[in-house]
Amino acid sequence: MKTLERIHGYAREAGLLFAYVGNVPGHPAENTICPGCGSILVRRSAYTVLDMAIKDGRCPRCSRAIPGLWT
Repeated sequence: MKTLERIHGYAREAGLLFAYVGNVPGHPAENTICPGCGSILVRRSAYTVLDMAIKDGRCPRCSRAIPGLWT
C-alpha cells in the first residue's frame, strides 16, 4: 500500500489533478476530488463507482470544468 501512496503523491506533485488510489476499499485517496474546491466528484469503492457528481462536465459545487466524457 505504501507504494501506491508514494506513486499517488508523485502524480499529484507532477501536476496530475485527478490521480487517485484505485482498488483499495476505504483508502482516503480512492475518490476523484475537484482541484478547485475539494469536493468529491467520483466516489469509489474497490472496482465500483458509487456516485458521480459531475454535471454537464463541471463540478456541481464550484463549476470548475472537469475534462472527460461524462455521459
